Amino acid sequence: MKRALLIAGGTIGGLGAVLTITPPDFSGTTLVATDTPAPGQTESAVPPASFTGSVVTTRYGNVQVKITVENGKITDAQAVQVPTGSSDRYTQMSVPVLRERTIAAQSANIQAVSGASFTSYGWYTSLASAIAKAGL
Repeated sequence: MKRALLIAGGTIGGLGAVLTITPPDFSGTTLVATDTPAPGQTESAVPPASFTGSVVTTRYGNVQVKITVENGKITDAQAVQVPTGSSDRYTQMSVPVLRERTIAAQSANIQAVSGASFTSYGWYTSLASAIAKAGL
């Protein structure tokens, strides 16, 4: 019985470590194209909507991202929460870069910022959550 508990605990711990080190790859997702309006019809503009991702706890603090979506495109990405303190310099450097990469990629499939691995991973995870909430 003890051996089975140790094996189960080791398996769960190992799976948790793998998922922490290697984030899931969402690059295989596809966007659904919307229908174009018929001739004579005008396309109605969809007002911008904001979606806030989940809070991700990293080694240096929490990271949370909010995206603005307009007509099915990510038009803005803002940091709601970011680490402060000893990692503040790296965070301040990385957030604008992550924002630009998010808008350019129109997905969570972005590269991390060198020197800000934990903030980049938190951004990626929270961003993926916000994109899922937006249905993109």
